[in-house]
Amino acid sequence: YSLTQPEGLTADITQKALTVTSAAASNKTYDGNNSAMITGTLSGVIESDAVTLNGTGTFASINIGTGIVVTSTSTLDGAAAGNYSLTQPEGLTADITQKALTITGAVAASRAYDGTTDISVSGGELFGEVEGDDVTLGGTPAGTVSSAAVGNDKAVTVKIVFARVRLVWTSMGEIASGRTCTSAIRNSPTPTLRAASTWSHRLTLSTGARTTRAMLGV
Repeated sequence: YSLTQPEGLTADITQKALTVTSAAASNKTYDGNNSAMITGTLSGVIESDAVTLNGTGTFASINIGTGIVVTSTSTLDGAAAGNYSLTQPEGLTADITQKALTITGAVAASRAYDGTTDISVSGGELFGEVEGDDVTLGGTPAGTVSSAAVGNDKAVTVKIVFARVRLVWTSMGEIASGRTCTSAIRNSPTPTLRAASTWSHRLTLSTGARTTRAMLGV
C-alpha cells in the first residue's frame, strides 16, 4: 500500500492561559485617584518565551482606609504575550495611607514677659495637596508655651484652624501641634520676631461628597 496524504486541513492554536501566583496589591499614599499596583509571578509561561506581567488595578475607593478591595486590570507584556491570556487574580486588598503635607513660613513672635503662656503665631503656607483638592488653613494659629517664665527658644505648641473646601463647603475643625515652633520670652518690653519655622499636624477633612484625610508634616 501507499498513502496519499490528506490536504486542505486547518486547525486553531488558542492562547495559553496564565495565572499569577503570590499576587498582592501594593499599599499607597493618598494621591486622589484609584490606581493600584499589583505584584506577583506569572505561572504557565513556556520556557524561553518572553512574557512579563504588567500588574495594574483599581481601588474601590480613592480615600484613605485599610483593606480596600482592589480589582486587577493587569495585562501581559513581551514579544510572546500574544500567545497567552491572563487569568486576573482575585481577592486582593490594600491600604491607602495619609499624604504628608507641609506648612512653611510660619513665625512665632517673641515678646516681653506678661505672666501668660500665650504666644502669637502668624504666616505659613500649605504645600503638597493633590491637584483638584481644596485644602486650606484658616483662622489665626494660637500658640502656647509650657511655662510663662523668661527664656529663649521655648517650644511653642500651636493650634491651627483648618478649612476643607470642595464643591459645597461643609467642613471645619481644629487640630493641635507638637513641638516645632520656637519663641523667646524676654525681659525687654519690645517684642521681636524669630526666624520662620514649621510645624506638623494630623488632620481629617471631609465633605458630604468626599472625605480626605491628610497628615501635615515637615
